[in-house]
Amino acid sequence: LISNKSNYRSKYMTTEIIDIIEEVKAVNKLESKNKWIGINQACDYTSLSHSTLRRAVKMGVLNASKRTGKILFTKLNLDRWLNG
Repeated sequence: LISNKSNYRSKYMTTEIIDIIEEVKAVNKLESKNKWIGINQACDYTSLSHSTLRRAVKMGVLNASKRTGKILFTKLNLDRWLNG
């Protein structure tokens, strides 16, 4: 009987740990989508050229920040633009 309780607790704890790990992964993925990246990284991420990204920003169809004097993007905005 004690062995059965121990096995149940072990399985329950393993399930809880797996759930927590999945939550952490989801949060990390969301945080990485909200980080600012430069145009070179954006080009690598999208497989598009500098001029294509700059043109989309200039046309107002792709959100970017220019506050620092550089064009900065979030992966979230890039994904939204790419997926329409």
